[in-house]
Amino acid sequence: MVCVHCGKETELVADSWKLVNAAKNEYDVLGHCAECGTSAQWTEYDAPTK
Repeated sequence: MVCVHCGKETELVADSWKLVNAAKNEYDVLGHCAECGTSAQWTEYDAPTK
């Protein structure tokens, strides 16, 4: 994944998960770029693995 802030190929680190649709197992994820630390939000369709 490429960070829209720093433009580098990087990983997004998930900080918190919020279930938004249990039927679809859909989560809003708040996290940050591992490279530059900029906040990011995205959608996941799997349960968090912690």
